[in-house]
Amino acid sequence: MTAPTLPQTPAAEVAAGPRPLRVLGLDLSITATGMALPDGATHTFKTRTADGDRRLQYIADRGAVAL
Repeated sequence: MTAPTLPQTPAAEVAAGPRPLRVLGLDLSITATGMALPDGATHTFKTRTADGDRRLQYIADRGAVAL
């Protein structure tokens, strides 16, 4: 039995060092979603129940832009 192999990290990434961890906090709600950013800033996004699942894509897009 052989030991499992782990994926190799590219040399450029090792030389540059690890990237800092970025954390995004979300408080999900039907009517308004709160977002807390790594720098301490907070935002609220108003959504409508009638938007259905599209509101989830809206929230995901705003989170991606913020980071």
